[in-house]
Amino acid sequence: MPKYRVLVIDDHRDIERSFQLYALRLEDKGFLVTFEIASTITEFVQKKNERYDILMVDYNLRNGFFDEDSKSLGTDFISDFRKNNMISKIIFYSTEFRYNVSAQPKDIQLNISPKEYYELINNYKIDAIVPKNNTPMLVDRIEDCIKNLDPISKFLRSTMDKFSEDADLLYYEVDGHDYTITQVLEEYQKATEIGKKFGENFLETIATVLLDYRY
Repeated sequence: MPKYRVLVIDDHRDIERSFQLYALRLEDKGFLVTFEIASTITEFVQKKNERYDILMVDYNLRNGFFDEDSKSLGTDFISDFRKNNMISKIIFYSTEFRYNVSAQPKDIQLNISPKEYYELINNYKIDAIVPKNNTPMLVDRIEDCIKNLDPISKFLRSTMDKFSEDADLLYYEVDGHDYTITQVLEEYQKATEIGKKFGENFLETIATVLLDYRY
């Protein structure tokens, strides 16, 4: 069974108590998932070069996550993160969000500004917004993210894990320049021209190998 990793960005470490419950519910669905937490920007910097399939980001990071006073929200973190990674799945959550469609009238509340909502969807391409205290919904969204992981990014990561220390002996040549597999993953996650070209070439090559022409 494949293993998946989730990094939780939350300045309240008490969420760690829920990790085992999340993991057990996901295992019941057929997924082995481990959870880790970064409760400060320093902890995130220490982990940022590790490979995670999904990030879960809390909206309110006002309790000491950032080193600088100008930043205090999960949207600030996501904005910075997306500058280097447009591929990884992001789940945005908060205790301030409510979602209860069984109530009459329906109780749905997102305590974020229209500008933040617009940027989350259109600029930062987040994959889900969920209430922090709605465990079934959170687990369902993690399952959705796993099922929809980018296949090229997934291939690059699994190849790097498979070859371990020798991974960077694998390279991709474009316009006379060699890129190691680590550099290719970086370029692909940033959605640069090099990354996009690799993605196109990868799909074309796979299609050529798999598709037969019937005479």
